[in-house]
Amino acid sequence: SYVNHPDCVSGIRCHKMKFSPDGNLISNNDWYFCYQNAAGHESHQFKATGIGGVLYPPHSLHKELFNIEAMKKLCFMNDDIWLKFMEVMQGTKVVPANNESGVPGWYIPNTQGSESLWRYNDAQGGNDVQLKACLEVYNNSTVPSTGKTILEIMNEGE
Repeated sequence: SYVNHPDCVSGIRCHKMKFSPDGNLISNNDWYFCYQNAAGHESHQFKATGIGGVLYPPHSLHKELFNIEAMKKLCFMNDDIWLKFMEVMQGTKVVPANNESGVPGWYIPNTQGSESLWRYNDAQGGNDVQLKACLEVYNNSTVPSTGKTILEIMNEGE
């Protein structure tokens, strides 16, 4: 994937965002999960998840990445959301990678107990809380060189 898309983040497991008719993000739980039928297609609408492997090329993430206090405050429980915003702010798209290795893009058995992140992020709506917090801070100004907000960029067609 990196050879064919050197300026994109490549992810074995990606989700595709969904938007309401007015252009706002709909609930994360209603996105297209494990959206691999678009392997090789670059888009700002894909969010890579760390399950199965993600490759972040050099210079693919905005320098705000290292604002640890903001990350802790806005989305401490979901690094994938933080990384998504840093990609868009840098102008980097995501591409679902072909999983030719056969590595399952899921989780290690017996590791998803009562304290696992998905219980807060997915089951309790934590992803939406963290997405909203990041949008409230980072969607207020336009992304340099585009004249568009982060939400507008993520909502652009494929």
